[in-house]
Amino acid sequence: MSSKTIIKEHIDWIKAEQDAGKEAWVKVVLVSNSKNGPARYGSGRLDRKSGLLGSFLTGDVTVKKDDQGAGSCPVGPATGEKTKVRLHQETGEVKIGTKKITVPKGESGLIHGFIEVQLLNENRSYYVLRFDRKSASVPPDPL
Repeated sequence: MSSKTIIKEHIDWIKAEQDAGKEAWVKVVLVSNSKNGPARYGSGRLDRKSGLLGSFLTGDVTVKKDDQGAGSCPVGPATGEKTKVRLHQETGEVKIGTKKITVPKGESGLIHGFIEVQLLNENRSYYVLRFDRKSASVPPDPL
Protein backbone atom coordinates (compact mmCIF):
# COMPACT_ATOMS: atom_id res chain seq x y z
CA MET A 1 0.00 0.00 0.00
CA SER A 2 1.43 3.39 -0.93
CA SER A 3 1.28 6.65 1.01
CA LYS A 4 -1.01 7.99 -1.77
CA THR A 5 -3.47 5.14 -1.15
CA ILE A 6 -3.54 5.74 2.61
CA ILE A 7 -4.04 9.50 2.16
CA LYS A 8 -6.78 8.96 -0.44
CA GLU A 9 -8.67 6.49 1.78
CA HIS A 10 -8.76 9.02 4.63
CA ILE A 11 -9.79 11.91 2.35
CA ASP A 12 -12.56 9.79 0.79
CA TRP A 13 -13.80 8.76 4.26
CA ILE A 14 -13.86 12.38 5.50
CA LYS A 15 -15.77 13.48 2.39
CA ALA A 16 -18.35 10.67 2.82
CA GLU A 17 -18.85 11.56 6.49
CA GLN A 18 -19.23 15.26 5.63
CA ASP A 19 -21.71 14.40 2.85
CA ALA A 20 -23.70 12.51 5.51
CA GLY A 21 -23.85 15.70 7.62
CA LYS A 22 -21.12 14.84 10.10
CA GLU A 23 -17.99 16.66 11.15
CA ALA A 24 -15.03 14.42 10.30
CA TRP A 25 -11.28 14.57 10.71
CA VAL A 26 -8.26 12.31 11.11
CA LYS A 27 -6.23 12.25 14.31
CA VAL A 28 -2.54 11.83 13.53
CA VAL A 29 0.06 10.53 15.97
CA LEU A 30 3.62 11.21 14.90
CA VAL A 31 6.76 9.64 16.34
CA SER A 32 10.31 10.42 15.27
CA ASN A 33 13.72 9.14 16.17
CA SER A 34 17.25 9.90 15.16
CA LYS A 35 20.71 8.42 15.60
CA ASN A 36 20.59 9.66 19.21
CA GLY A 37 17.49 7.60 20.05
CA PRO A 38 13.81 8.59 20.50
CA ALA A 39 13.35 12.25 19.76
CA ARG A 40 9.73 13.34 19.57
CA TYR A 41 6.13 12.34 19.91
CA GLY A 42 3.17 14.49 18.94
CA SER A 43 -0.46 14.38 17.93
CA GLY A 44 -2.98 16.57 16.21
CA ARG A 45 -5.99 16.89 13.94
CA LEU A 46 -5.85 16.74 10.15
CA ASP A 47 -8.69 18.11 8.03
CA ARG A 48 -9.43 17.70 4.33
CA LYS A 49 -8.57 20.67 2.13
CA SER A 50 -8.94 20.98 -1.63
CA GLY A 51 -7.51 23.54 -3.99
CA LEU A 52 -5.89 24.10 -7.36
CA LEU A 53 -3.03 21.77 -6.44
CA GLY A 54 -5.29 18.89 -5.39
CA SER A 55 -6.58 17.41 -2.14
CA PHE A 56 -4.70 17.43 1.15
CA LEU A 57 -4.89 16.32 4.75
CA THR A 58 -3.51 19.24 6.71
CA GLY A 59 -3.34 20.41 10.31
CA ASP A 60 -1.15 21.09 13.31
CA VAL A 61 0.67 18.56 15.45
CA THR A 62 1.51 19.51 19.03
CA VAL A 63 4.80 18.12 20.30
CA LYS A 64 4.04 16.11 23.46
CA LYS A 65 7.53 14.84 24.27
CA ASP A 66 10.93 16.12 23.20
CA ASP A 67 13.92 14.10 24.42
CA GLN A 68 16.45 15.75 22.14
CA GLY A 69 16.04 19.43 22.99
CA ALA A 70 14.68 22.45 21.17
CA GLY A 71 15.36 22.58 17.45
CA SER A 72 16.82 19.08 17.17
CA CYS A 73 14.19 17.87 14.69
CA PRO A 74 11.76 19.57 12.29
CA VAL A 75 8.67 18.69 14.36
CA GLY A 76 8.67 21.98 16.23
CA PRO A 77 11.02 23.78 18.53
CA ALA A 78 10.05 22.20 21.87
CA THR A 79 7.45 20.35 23.90
CA GLY A 80 4.09 22.11 23.66
CA GLU A 81 4.90 23.81 20.35
CA LYS A 82 2.96 23.13 17.14
CA THR A 83 4.09 22.36 13.63
CA LYS A 84 2.16 22.00 10.37
CA VAL A 85 1.67 18.56 8.79
CA ARG A 86 0.50 18.30 5.18
CA LEU A 87 -0.18 15.14 3.15
CA HIS A 88 -0.88 15.50 -0.58
CA GLN A 89 -3.29 12.95 -2.07
CA GLU A 90 -2.16 13.09 -5.69
CA THR A 91 1.60 12.90 -5.07
CA GLY A 92 1.75 11.11 -1.71
CA GLU A 93 4.06 13.88 -0.44
CA VAL A 94 4.34 14.14 3.35
CA LYS A 95 5.56 17.46 4.75
CA ILE A 96 6.31 17.98 8.45
CA GLY A 97 7.11 21.58 9.27
CA THR A 98 9.44 22.73 6.51
CA LYS A 99 10.82 19.24 5.73
CA LYS A 100 9.54 16.39 3.57
CA ILE A 101 9.78 12.66 3.98
CA THR A 102 11.99 11.78 1.01
CA VAL A 103 10.30 8.53 -0.05
CA PRO A 104 7.20 8.04 2.12
CA LYS A 105 6.16 4.43 2.46
CA GLY A 106 2.67 3.23 3.31
CA GLU A 107 2.24 0.02 5.25
CA SER A 108 -0.48 -1.36 7.57
CA GLY A 109 -2.17 2.04 7.65
CA LEU A 110 1.06 3.82 8.67
CA ILE A 111 3.17 6.25 6.66
CA HIS A 112 6.89 6.29 7.44
CA GLY A 113 10.26 7.36 6.11
CA PHE A 114 13.35 9.55 6.50
CA ILE A 115 13.22 13.34 6.45
CA GLU A 116 15.21 14.99 3.66
CA VAL A 117 18.46 16.65 4.68
CA GLN A 118 20.26 19.60 3.09
CA LEU A 119 23.58 19.41 4.94
CA LEU A 120 25.88 16.40 5.21
CA ASN A 121 26.09 16.64 9.01
CA GLU A 122 22.36 17.33 9.49
CA ASN A 123 20.45 14.94 11.75
CA ARG A 124 18.50 12.46 9.58
CA SER A 125 15.34 11.67 11.51
CA TYR A 126 12.93 8.83 10.81
CA TYR A 127 9.19 9.47 11.15
CA VAL A 128 6.17 7.24 11.60
CA LEU A 129 2.62 8.63 11.26
CA ARG A 130 -0.42 6.71 12.52
CA PHE A 131 -4.02 7.75 11.81
CA ASP A 132 -7.35 7.37 13.62
CA ARG A 133 -10.61 8.42 12.00
CA LYS A 134 -12.91 10.64 14.08
CA SER A 135 -16.41 11.98 13.41
CA ALA A 136 -19.22 13.64 15.29
CA SER A 137 -22.81 14.49 14.49
CA VAL A 138 -23.36 18.11 13.65
CA PRO A 139 -26.39 19.55 15.44
CA PRO A 140 -29.06 20.94 13.09
CA ASP A 141 -29.05 24.67 12.43
CA PRO A 142 -31.75 26.18 14.74
CA LEU A 143 -32.70 28.80 12.12
